[in-house]
Amino acid sequence: MTQNYRRLAAILLTSTLALAGSAANAQDSSTQGAGQSQTQSQEQAAEPSRNATFLDLQAGLGFASNPDLRINGDSSAFGRISASGYHAWSSETGVISLRGYIENTTYLKHYGSEQIWSLGAATTQQLSPTVTVFGDLGFSGDFGGQLSNRFLYNPGDPVLPDPTNPLPDPVINPDLFGINGRQYRLSASAGASIRSGPRSSISLTGGVAHAFSSGDNEDADYTSYFGNAAYSRQISERTNAGASISVARQDFKQGGSSTTVNPAVFANTQLSEELSAEGSIGVMRINQDFDGHSDSSTALSFSGSLCNATESSRFCGRVSRDATTGLTSAVLGGETQAAITTSASLSYSRTLSANDSIQASLSASRYRTAASIEGLDDPESTYVSGVIGYDRNIGARLFGGVQGGMRKLFQTGPDSDIDFNATVYLRYRLGDL
Repeated sequence: MTQNYRRLAAILLTSTLALAGSAANAQDSSTQGAGQSQTQSQEQAAEPSRNATFLDLQAGLGFASNPDLRINGDSSAFGRISASGYHAWSSETGVISLRGYIENTTYLKHYGSEQIWSLGAATTQQLSPTVTVFGDLGFSGDFGGQLSNRFLYNPGDPVLPDPTNPLPDPVINPDLFGINGRQYRLSASAGASIRSGPRSSISLTGGVAHAFSSGDNEDADYTSYFGNAAYSRQISERTNAGASISVARQDFKQGGSSTTVNPAVFANTQLSEELSAEGSIGVMRINQDFDGHSDSSTALSFSGSLCNATESSRFCGRVSRDATTGLTSAVLGGETQAAITTSASLSYSRTLSANDSIQASLSASRYRTAASIEGLDDPESTYVSGVIGYDRNIGARLFGGVQGGMRKLFQTGPDSDIDFNATVYLRYRLGDL
């Protein structure tokens, strides 16, 4: 089955990057844009007639002290190749985009070859002056939380104002309790924003996600169904505020389910031309059925971000607390339950000159069960990831650079060893510069 998943990922990525590569050879667009928030996207049509395309091919050598986050893990040198691509079509009524990242790392001892990937497609379309629809598809394959320790894109990449899915920050934390194994995630969502008045709008969103694993964690599989309804009103030229209600259900492979109802209030504001902020706060009511038992709990939910973007730099700080992931491990006796996840992240990128840029990211996520388990003291897990990189243009389309990272997993029971890793690479760019 694992081979089939890898073959599917290869087919999807090949199609995505082949399309991006062919478009790159057909055009030389230097237009650049900046990503906006989804709230803004639901109220604005895409700017007309602009495309953005790039395809990066990268090869490097490196070293990792504990690639699989094992207890008493072994270190190894490695060789790595990767490809990342992006292509977007923009018209007077909307944007359609494809994105893809795939990587193969071959370790010189112990670990063999491992593949990780993140693929997706997104669209925003304005059907009328008052109705905008949007959607997103995603498929990722991770191993030991490696995706959280990568820069999927580089500073200065040409990006259309594709607010439903601007090029993501390099923060993709695993959403399973035991992460030292292979994890997959399929997701799809769609929605609509309806302008209900001169200063107000209503948005409706629904979706499904399926998380599944291989090896010792294959019993951790679960499927989530979620929906959200929100009302937003403009209270000043730069500020919007409103209320929302979200409902999510998780069905677990080992039986049992959880349902979360989360009413919240939110606001977002443009503090200046470069600085924006948004936040929400609410209450989660979590009902669970597992192993013949029922449990209900109440917890605080929140999210917030503060982002500053200029022509040469971007900084974002984010926090969130929700119950949209599953929690499982041997310490739970094979049970799978809803997890209350609290996350925080910082990301920074800066173009130092026409040829030099730097990036840095630091994130942490804490997972704990939403229900008490008899005989266990609140099983929990905390995952920390940090990465920093320097990239330099050494030719017309040739770049070189170095990246360093660290990852650490703290959990109930013995902790795995920390992973320190470093890579030196060459990267060749096709498409927009």
